[in-house]
Amino acid sequence: MAAQRLAVAAGRPDVVVPGAGTFASSDPVLDRIWQVSIRTAGDMLVPGPIATDATGSECAIALPVVIVDGAVRDRCPYVGDQWVIGAAFDVSTPSYEVQRSMLAWYASRQRPDGSIPASPRCAATMTLFDSNAYWLQTLHQYALDSGDLDFVRTVWPVVARLVDTWYASRTRGD
Repeated sequence: MAAQRLAVAAGRPDVVVPGAGTFASSDPVLDRIWQVSIRTAGDMLVPGPIATDATGSECAIALPVVIVDGAVRDRCPYVGDQWVIGAAFDVSTPSYEVQRSMLAWYASRQRPDGSIPASPRCAATMTLFDSNAYWLQTLHQYALDSGDLDFVRTVWPVVARLVDTWYASRTRGD
């Protein structure tokens, strides 16, 4: 998987910026945890498009680079992983173009009830309660770290519909 990641980076230097962030402490175990965490996050960047997950189940997403949940185990994007992996990228090797395209993909699949799909699995019809919050958190962190407020403005109607429709229908009026 590392060779594929490097090929993606070499072919599209705007996708991965090597060496953008580092970490060093007086604790070699903590330093090793950082290194392994960042390498693991990098391994979750895979060339797209993807048609199926690791089990052969449908997981269609037609993006040139995809952030997946487990490059070996699941091999399918889940919005919660976008937040965790995106946070690791933002402090080490920012991949803003990939993060933006993933956020936009989820936004473009917003369901009529206002929810955001959890994953491309099941034709992007699966809604998990926490996935909606993860999408909002991911967008917030992306905006803070990238400064790309133009993108945030573009997806703001999705945010409003998620909050005003989906969340509103699941909260008490009192």
